[in-house]
Amino acid sequence: MPEPARAAPVAWRSIRTPPLPGAENMALDVALARCRRPGEAVLRIYGWSRPTLSFGRNQPAAERYRETVAVLFGGNAVRRPTGGREVLHDRELTFAAIVPARGFGGPRAIHRRLGEALLEAVRSLGADADLAGGGRRVPRPEEGEACFGRSVENEIEAGGRKLIGSAQARLGGSVLEHGSIPLARATVGPASLREAGSSLSDEVGRAVSFPSVAAAVETAMIRSLGGRWRRSSPTDTERRTAASLVPRFASAAWTWRL
Repeated sequence: MPEPARAAPVAWRSIRTPPLPGAENMALDVALARCRRPGEAVLRIYGWSRPTLSFGRNQPAAERYRETVAVLFGGNAVRRPTGGREVLHDRELTFAAIVPARGFGGPRAIHRRLGEALLEAVRSLGADADLAGGGRRVPRPEEGEACFGRSVENEIEAGGRKLIGSAQARLGGSVLEHGSIPLARATVGPASLREAGSSLSDEVGRAVSFPSVAAAVETAMIRSLGGRWRRSSPTDTERRTAASLVPRFASAAWTWRL
């Protein structure tokens, strides 16, 4: 049966996985969305096995970044299934939230609810942060500024600089939202990426660990989003679905299609 409009999910699975290469990370997020059961939602928290540059689903990237990726990142680039612009994944925590498309009132409401939970999480760690206000135009995919160069409504910022970047996609009956939380400044890549936005360690004045931030994010999500929560792992079906998707996300034809 179709899920009722505005129905919030009542059964959350919280999944933490070891760091993976870019294609495997994206494939698993899409597999979790494709395999999601009615009334269920998923929060996956993870890292990246090596510094990787990711592009938004519809962002032109080949002309601007193909040579840079080869030289500075050893070829480690991936195109996300979600929108937005380029993100440098290095010394960060990434999350994927997979929610029924009509849960919480639809995609915009989902984005706000997740933003409120993330704000609680970073404040609990000591960051003086706020939700970006309304009226912030979502940049077009072809615009040149990196994701962390500009906040849009309900993203997290501190001192006027973006602290958490996010992007969405609707995949069948699910909304997938990616969020990127830099724990510290990136170690590689051009200055335009390394110096865009802020990092959590910058904002709290001390080094922060992946486990402590993961715990803060999970705790805030549970408190803000409600429902029943349980720790979980990808199922065999989800793993097989992810494995079938890896070639697509690993292919140059997908990564450099624009």
